[in-house]
Amino acid sequence: MEIYQAISGPVESFSIVRNSSPESSRLRVVEVREWTKKFTTRRKKMKERTLNQTWILSLRMWRSIAAIKAKGSRKQVFTLKRQWLRKNGIIVKGDHDCFFCEYNNREDVCENCPGKLVDYDFSCQREKYQHTRKPAAFYKELLRLNRIRKA
Repeated sequence: MEIYQAISGPVESFSIVRNSSPESSRLRVVEVREWTKKFTTRRKKMKERTLNQTWILSLRMWRSIAAIKAKGSRKQVFTLKRQWLRKNGIIVKGDHDCFFCEYNNREDVCENCPGKLVDYDFSCQREKYQHTRKPAAFYKELLRLNRIRKA
């Protein structure tokens, strides 16, 4: 059984010491550095989205979710959101996998939510178009808000 020991420091200098030959240890360190490089590059690509990008991505995602649910899918909306994000190679900061929450940058207070910036009474939790129970109605509400936003 091989034993790995992590030596931590800054992410760039992370390495692994392996209880075996020095050459195989060097190979493992290179692999870890490559993975670290890919991971940090991926995180850097996740820069702040503009308000317009947030709206475009959100509308695309909800159009897809509404269509899938209309076909009778029994999957939860949360699962469909995760699948859509993975399929499109998009990372969203935060727990809700929501472009609006990410833009707001605070998931507990929605004062800068893009929907709320258009209509102060907007809330994704409103019973009339609650996003997890009524994704088609939620998508229609987003379309309504988008028309107002563009006017």
